[in-house]
Amino acid sequence: MSAGSHSRGPRGVEARFAANYFCLFSVFAVVTPYFQALLRWQGLTTSQIGFVFSGFAVVGILTPPLWGWFSDHSHHRRSLLALAIVGAGVTFTLFGWIAHFWIALAAALLFSFFYHPIIPLTDGQVVRYLSEHGGDYGRPRTAGSVAFVVMMGLLEWLGVADRASGPTIVIRAMAIGCLAHAASVALLPLTERERAERADPRQKRRHFDWAILRRRPFVLFCLVAFLGRFGMTAYYGSSPCS
Repeated sequence: MSAGSHSRGPRGVEARFAANYFCLFSVFAVVTPYFQALLRWQGLTTSQIGFVFSGFAVVGILTPPLWGWFSDHSHHRRSLLALAIVGAGVTFTLFGWIAHFWIALAAALLFSFFYHPIIPLTDGQVVRYLSEHGGDYGRPRTAGSVAFVVMMGLLEWLGVADRASGPTIVIRAMAIGCLAHAASVALLPLTERERAERADPRQKRRHFDWAILRRRPFVLFCLVAFLGRFGMTAYYGSSPCS
């Protein structure tokens, strides 16, 4: 393989990554702007929505490392990712019928458990492949940004801002988006490591280095990530629909 072909990776893989990211962020475009609006449409008060989102955020911090551990010890990482997507889609549809605060809170915790690991698991799969074969992350990832804009424009065109039809539109868009996204997981190619693991399941697995949690670069990275997320709270916490 020449240097130029190695830098681009195998032909067609970028398009497959792009299709997967397009489906991923189509779902993201439903949840991010309209989840809060859906809770409001279901009759929850502003303070109740705040509590629901707090629980949603806390579980979102705790569960990705757990799913990462599952992924590191799994020989079927794409199936694990598809499970998270389907679980997120099923639990989100519950909000089309939930109008009680405590049930909504419990459902939000379960939804967060499935939803928040999806992007890290996808990025992990893509980066592992690129580290072996070369290629570009930025170009396929741009498809996700395009999908976010397209999906939001489509939902607004369908009348999502209408209180009467909004909940139905959001639920159906999430269901269709998750089905498409789960199907697109098949487009993600297997890495050489996965092929080796499937060929010899008894081979020694690498274990997580817990000492990294105490290292200064990791702690500083987490602090910066927290500040960045905190700074975006006002944006992501505001609802486009009243």
